[in-house]
Amino acid sequence: MPVHIKKPAKIKAAGNKMKIIEELIPLDKVEYESEIFKDLTTSDFLLQSKIFNQCVFERCHFSENDFSDTHFTECKFSGCNLSLVKLNGCKFQNVTFQQCKIAGLDFTQCNTFMLMMNFYFCKIESCNFASLKLRESSFEACNIHNSDFYETDLKGSSFKKANFLKTIFQNTNLSETNFVDARGYQINPLENKLKGAVFTFPEVKTLLDHLGIIIE
Repeated sequence: MPVHIKKPAKIKAAGNKMKIIEELIPLDKVEYESEIFKDLTTSDFLLQSKIFNQCVFERCHFSENDFSDTHFTECKFSGCNLSLVKLNGCKFQNVTFQQCKIAGLDFTQCNTFMLMMNFYFCKIESCNFASLKLRESSFEACNIHNSDFYETDLKGSSFKKANFLKTIFQNTNLSETNFVDARGYQINPLENKLKGAVFTFPEVKTLLDHLGIIIE
């Protein structure tokens, strides 16, 4: 699908001839289904108060856009820039983010009804997931920096091959999570639920840093 919808035909008089002018206009519908949007930018249109079902967004630059009260169901964002997007009342229901830049987003502002998100190969920076229920979510092969999972329910989620930096896990439910080949996490086993969680060497030894145990 094109980035914009074309006006059918804007006709302007030019002498005795009728000149057809094709103009690109912002998407003005409220609801979209099974559409593919490529190379959109924030200046093209705002996504506020719209409904997208089974849509795909490729290489879109939505930095500082407004997703407030917009519903995304079974949608996919691929190679998109989602920095500083406003999420007040936004619904993400079974939404996938792949190879996206996701910076400065406060996911706690989302509508939490049936909230379900999966992230693959994304750069996640300075994002807030605190107190959300994100069971069986995926953050696989993501770089997760300066983000907050305080009191987040992540039971059964996967952080396989993720790289962490200054990311908070506190009072977090990490039961049955997958941290295989993950790097850089700092998790206090006394402050988080870890029953059934899977870790791999050598990073798993960082769990002992909080217990005062010395390994020789």
